[in-house]
Formats: sequence, C-alpha cells, structure tokens
Amino acid sequence: MKVGLIDIDNIRKTKIRFPSLPLMKLSAYHKTRGDSVEWWFPLETYDIVYKCKVFAESPELEYTPIAAQIIEIGTGYGHNNALPQESEHAMPDYTLYSQFKASYSFYDKEEG
Repeated sequence: MKVGLIDIDNIRKTKIRFPSLPLMKLSAYHKTRGDSVEWWFPLETYDIVYKCKVFAESPELEYTPIAAQIIEIGTGYGHNNALPQESEHAMPDYTLYSQFKASYSFYDKEEG
C-alpha cells in the first residue's frame, strides 16, 4: 500500500516549525505493516493520504490529492477524528523530521 502524508500546518512555510506527532505515529504504524510511506507529492497516486492539522486556521490545499482514501486527522479538523487505535500507541517515526534533535511528549498515566 502506498501512503502519503500531508502536514497542513507546515506545508506553506519555508521550514517546518514543529513536527506532527500524529503523522509520525501513522508513518511508523504503516511501515511496520510493510507499506510504502512518503511525504505527499502532487500528481502522485496513493492508496491512502493522511492530512493532519492542529490549527483550524491553517489554510487547506488548493487541490485534492489523488488517493483512494483521504483521511483528515488532528484538532484542526475538529474533535471526532482521532488516530486509529492501532496507530495511537505506535512509537513515532522520527525519521520524518530529521532536522529535529529532540522530542517532547506527554504521558497519560491513566491510559498507561
């Protein structure tokens, strides 16, 4: 399966300001399944494209990706679009944002 990732919050900026944890988790999950995962590229065809945004005010793409399925995730799209359960607890794929030397996240003791 060919998977494309789109970081909506950072796509129009000249450099990425913060990494997308949901996209890193989805990348790791799909790679463990043997899927091909890459940053979305216009005019490429994908089986699944994940569009992620944290901020509702981030502008959308000017055109629709070519994919059998397009999934919108992140709080920028509302509150009813959490990661699929099988990828929620995946160890993030840090290779997506190799320019960052450290990462920070929060641990919810109740979810364990």
